Amino acid sequence: MRAPLVALCLFAASCGGASSSRDPRCPATLPAMGAACDFSAGVLSCEYGGDALRRNTMFASCGATSIGAQPTWYVGSNDAAPNPAACPASWTDAMQGASCASDPNLACDYDEGRCGCVCMNTVVSWACRPRSQVYSSTSDVCPQPRPLAGDACTAENQQCLYDAVCGQAPLSFGPAMLCTDGYWELSVDTGAACGTLNCPGWTG
Repeated sequence: MRAPLVALCLFAASCGGASSSRDPRCPATLPAMGAACDFSAGVLSCEYGGDALRRNTMFASCGATSIGAQPTWYVGSNDAAPNPAACPASWTDAMQGASCASDPNLACDYDEGRCGCVCMNTVVSWACRPRSQVYSSTSDVCPQPRPLAGDACTAENQQCLYDAVCGQAPLSFGPAMLCTDGYWELSVDTGAACGTLNCPGWTG
């Protein structure tokens, strides 16, 4: 069980989070796949586009395929489909509960949070996660909406677990983020150990 979840940050600039500043190593616009980049400062990820909830963004990661090779940009997407017809019409309706019988992989996105069918050991059940429920590794509140990779931050070494693991992938708000050297970077969530998941029809 993780530590208690922190409260919603309504004003990101005052919560150790995102601002309009960007990592100067990130190009102003999405770089082309295979274009040269500067890897001298270590891992670099830059994120572009998307909507207000950070859906359908584009990631550009700078790296080299082998030692001594020219670092280049790798570009990939963070696709998010619209809510299926089976989703409740609103967050209020979704919070009343729904059935996973017809679609064990149902996931629904709302301004207030995400709901979906999650796997707990061998049982698929409906669950909802408010956007305020993002674990922070420090006393600083994680900004909302999720910052883009490359956005400026002030709470050095703060990790925000926007993702969801261990059977709760439908409740993810995006990747985990780490404030490093003044900018948000993609991170890896290693804070939870997964048990065996064996839910019929559920793929995560």
